[in-house]
Amino acid sequence: MKHCYSLFSGGFDSTLATLKEISENSPLKLTLVFCNYGQKSKEKEAEAVIQLLPYIKEFARNTDKNTVVDHQVTTIKIEGLFSWSQSSILEGRSKGGDAGLENRNLILLSCLSSIIMADRKKSRHKEHVYIITGFTNTYYDTSLRFRDAINAFFRTTRQKIEVKTPLIPEGHKEAIDLDELIKTAKSLNILPLLDKMTWSCYFPENGNSCGTCDPCKKRRKISEALT
Repeated sequence: MKHCYSLFSGGFDSTLATLKEISENSPLKLTLVFCNYGQKSKEKEAEAVIQLLPYIKEFARNTDKNTVVDHQVTTIKIEGLFSWSQSSILEGRSKGGDAGLENRNLILLSCLSSIIMADRKKSRHKEHVYIITGFTNTYYDTSLRFRDAINAFFRTTRQKIEVKTPLIPEGHKEAIDLDELIKTAKSLNILPLLDKMTWSCYFPENGNSCGTCDPCKKRRKISEALT
């Protein structure tokens, strides 16, 4: 049984990637990992993660009864680590600035690999471990090239960890189009779940999505695909 950790934000991409991995590679032992790095949407993301957990467990049971999903979500708390960044998605930063957070996935994957190494010491688990990501080839740190570089590092350090990118076909050079992601969600019969339960907004206002950021624009297209 493969042991997988899902880098899980409660958003459309990470949820779709996790469910796609379950559907194609069960049986699995799956641990969901949420990262709190001081983002403005951390409360809404964490809420979505908790709400999605029972649905992911049900999907896993229906796919393969031998797949096991941990009852609790592992949380990485690294608030303040990005204090040098001016990214507008961080608390205390202007909304009008650049949303890009430099090397976010590099840092999150590094933190998660540390957790995996600590878990190995406790459980004496020596087998290969996989990290599921919702990467879509859109940015430098969500690309196949970035994934391959991280995996080369893991091999060099003999950590027996491999990053997986279920949403990107091998050899694909372009960003994955949203229509293709929607098609994948429909094939798994989970588009209504993803539309209703996931969170996709950088700048929540009074508990509601702002409606203007890029993730919100993406969300509108997802909702339109249901009509």
